[in-house]
Amino acid sequence: MIPQNSPERKKAFTRFIILYIITTGIVVVAIYFGIQVPFQQNKKLQEQLASIEKERDFGRSFFAQLGEAKGLLDSVNKPGVQAELVDGQIDSRLQQLTAMVDKDSVSEKRLYQELIKTYFEIKDDKKRIRASGDKDAQAAEFESQLAQWKAKYDDCRNTYSQLLTQYNMSMKR
Repeated sequence: MIPQNSPERKKAFTRFIILYIITTGIVVVAIYFGIQVPFQQNKKLQEQLASIEKERDFGRSFFAQLGEAKGLLDSVNKPGVQAELVDGQIDSRLQQLTAMVDKDSVSEKRLYQELIKTYFEIKDDKKRIRASGDKDAQAAEFESQLAQWKAKYDDCRNTYSQLLTQYNMSMKR
C-alpha cells in the first residue's frame, strides 16, 4: 500500500535531511573553529613570548658587556694605567658589541647601534682629554715663561727710563 502523499513526504524528508546536514555542519564548524582558534592564538602568543624573551636575554647580555666597557672607560684616565692597552680592550669590547647587534635580529637595533656609537665617541673624547692634559702643562709652563719675560721687560724698561733721564740731565748741564 502506497500512501497518496508519497511525493510530498519524499520532498519533506529531503528538506529535513538537507536542513539537518546544514545545521549539523554549522554546529561542527562552530565547534571546530571554537577549538582551533584558541590553539592558533596560543601558538602565536607563544611565538611572541619567545621573541620577547629572546630580546630580553639579548638586552641582558648586551648591557652586561656594555657595563664592562663602561668600567674600562672609567679606568682609562686614571693615573698609572696603560691607556693604550685599555683603549685596545675598549675597542675590542665595542667591536664585539657591534658584531653582536649586527648578527642578532633585535627590534631596537638602531638604539643599540647608537649606544655603541656613543661609547666610541666617549673613548675618543677621553683620548683627547689625555692629549690635552699635556697641553695644559705646556700652557702653564708658557704662562710662567711669559711672566718671567714680562718681569725682564719691565726691568729693562725701568733701566731704559733711568738711563734716558740721566742722559737728558746730562744734556741740560
